[in-house]
Amino acid sequence: MNASLGKIPLQDFEFFAEDDMIDIVCFSKMEKLHMISGDFGPFEPMEQATVPLWLAIILKKNNKCRIVMPTWLSVNNLRIALEKDRTMDLNNDPVLYSLPNHYIEISRILLENCEDDIEDAKEVRSLLDIIIKVRESRLNEFKSTVIGYLSSTLEEKFNHGEYREFVKRPFYDIIEGASDIEVNRLFSQFLPVLEELTKNEDTRKLLLSTM
Repeated sequence: MNASLGKIPLQDFEFFAEDDMIDIVCFSKMEKLHMISGDFGPFEPMEQATVPLWLAIILKKNNKCRIVMPTWLSVNNLRIALEKDRTMDLNNDPVLYSLPNHYIEISRILLENCEDDIEDAKEVRSLLDIIIKVRESRLNEFKSTVIGYLSSTLEEKFNHGEYREFVKRPFYDIIEGASDIEVNRLFSQFLPVLEELTKNEDTRKLLLSTM
């Protein structure tokens, strides 16, 4: 997977993703762990417990546990996600498949640190790479449509009230299904174009008056 998407490095998003909770199974009894972010445990051998991802990785690296993979990371569920995103209709059903907000960061961390806990890890990695590319492509379709509209006879469209109808089109729902990283990348490409469009003072006033 790419190390950076958009203007914010993937590592910065990973920092927040590491606070997401995940299940582990400890190999031996451990007392309660007192951390700055809270207390976790005590842990019983071969019993499932829920901890932040960062703690799960530390315990895994010290051979204290195995990590229970989230259900969305299974081959079957990833195939379903891929099919949904590939066949999404931008005009009639523009919703990306529901994946965790930090799915890119979490999957990257898990694949790098506990591949042995992931069933069919090679296929999981391949499916994730394809899903990321497909979702990027669908978001690019959305971006191109919006930018193409805004950059062509902008003032005339505003004067005819077409803009008000345009922003009501359902394909704006696509953003709701996108992760933080995907939205970051999308708007990092949007902003330079929008800045260019709003250089014209009359256009800027029209934009503000219709928001």
